[in-house]
Amino acid sequence: MHGGPRLSGDASASKRSPILRALVVVISLAILFWRMPTIFTNPQFWAEDSDFFLRAYSGHWQVLLAPVAGYLVSIQSFVAAAASFFPPVAAPFIYNYTAVLLTLATVWLSTSPRFEMPYKPLIAIAIVIVPMGYEELGTITNIQWVLPIGAFVLLFMSAAASRIALPIEMAFTAAMAFSGPFSIFLAPLFAWQTAAAPDRINRNRLLVLTMIVLAGAATQIITISQHQYEVINPVAAAPYSWMLWFTMPLTKLLTTIGLQHRALDGLVGVGMALLLAAAVMALSLLRPYRKQKLFMIIFATAITLSGMYKFRAALAGQIYAQRYFYIGCVFTIWFLCCLASNPRMRPWPIILVAFAEIISLRSIKDTPRITDDLQWVSWAGQISSGLPLLIPSSPAGFYIAMPASLQGPLAGYLPLLGRKLTRPAEYKEIESCGWMEAPTITRVLNIRSTPTIYNVWSTGGDAWDLEKNSPVDLVVLADPNLIVAGFGFPGFRSKDGQKSAGWKAVLPAPTPPEELSAFAILKDTGSVCSLEKHATTGATGSSLAPNMPEQSQAR
Repeated sequence: MHGGPRLSGDASASKRSPILRALVVVISLAILFWRMPTIFTNPQFWAEDSDFFLRAYSGHWQVLLAPVAGYLVSIQSFVAAAASFFPPVAAPFIYNYTAVLLTLATVWLSTSPRFEMPYKPLIAIAIVIVPMGYEELGTITNIQWVLPIGAFVLLFMSAAASRIALPIEMAFTAAMAFSGPFSIFLAPLFAWQTAAAPDRINRNRLLVLTMIVLAGAATQIITISQHQYEVINPVAAAPYSWMLWFTMPLTKLLTTIGLQHRALDGLVGVGMALLLAAAVMALSLLRPYRKQKLFMIIFATAITLSGMYKFRAALAGQIYAQRYFYIGCVFTIWFLCCLASNPRMRPWPIILVAFAEIISLRSIKDTPRITDDLQWVSWAGQISSGLPLLIPSSPAGFYIAMPASLQGPLAGYLPLLGRKLTRPAEYKEIESCGWMEAPTITRVLNIRSTPTIYNVWSTGGDAWDLEKNSPVDLVVLADPNLIVAGFGFPGFRSKDGQKSAGWKAVLPAPTPPEELSAFAILKDTGSVCSLEKHATTGATGSSLAPNMPEQSQAR
């Protein structure tokens, strides 16, 4: 008589499972919005996003074959190539929203009833809530740090009854294996798990996934061997304390449970790191989930130490880096959930997990990576102009260098570059064209898309055609001899932030340019208007003000 009720209970649980899983995904989406709302409301490029965009814009699918940072990043390249068939203005939206969807897919995997782990809602939410996710979440550039978590989940999943499940798992595994070097670390774990599979069905499933991971690992090893210097020695040497090898991982992992203190930076931190490592190894031997805990330790340690080894010449420069510790922080929550399944440990680990996630929810509130609106929509509208563009991106030091094109509506003005502007006559119909501020220097310390440029000068102002009641068509910047140094592009917010009367210019120059004058071009009449003659407010470009941004992190 026990069979009937048990089956009924199983059916009820089966019906509840998709609803609960969907709820966890919705909560995770809300957490992503809570921590960085601008990735949804105002998507912008982050770091190598700009590099993917530039290469895909001109090469489309060719971007799939180009390594980044010394290894293949296929999923990022695929998204960039696909986005290149849409208007440029849509690219950051496609990049960000795809990254969010892939992250939520990983969350969904982590809630699967086939996944052999306890407290799956808390485990899944950890993916999006740990403080170390600041740089990894919501950007296609860093999706390579999220996908391995999903691959780790597949490692401990039982075979599905549905035939469509395995092809989906294969596609996810392939996306991970050929995007970043993590397949190298996962390959032995997949092989181990395959050999230990309890039956033929599960062994066959794992064998298929293992072959994909091995193929990705072999491809990445070959690619890395051809770009060794870029992967192993990305920064110049700088002195640092040996204690960082112990204290850096310790302080990063402790952010997961809200514990971080300067006292841990010295010998006290070294001692704490050694004690914690010993305790973790001892606790990993407790049942249940011993293999899961051991695999988490191996995988997270491999990522952490490889990242620190990569920057071994100047490890102090990575004190504020997060990406090499993100998976370790997620696994910290997972490890505690495993401990909570041990009757002798209850209920303290799960209380600590709940406390950690609540504390994290508070600390991550509204912490976007990009705080300045670089007005991508306005820049994107000028990409097809035909004139060369140097578009600022984030973090400071990343730019998109769009080449000139003979097909654009403003391409006819390209011959003006380097030549004398012969018609700076005043256009009398305009009462006030705007103002010009002094160019400000930016020393580019890590420019990904235009590596030959070292100094960048930017300027901007307001210019409005009162006769057409619209922005001017173009702004020409010229030196005191009226030699054209570059162009300013209209359609940006004006100084008062109200209408699109603003114009911006970003000029590459190895040395500071001389005093610049600005002239507005009005295509309909063929006239040139001196903005300085019409200026009613603002400076006129008589001095140079240095602006030194923070160094972009080597990746």
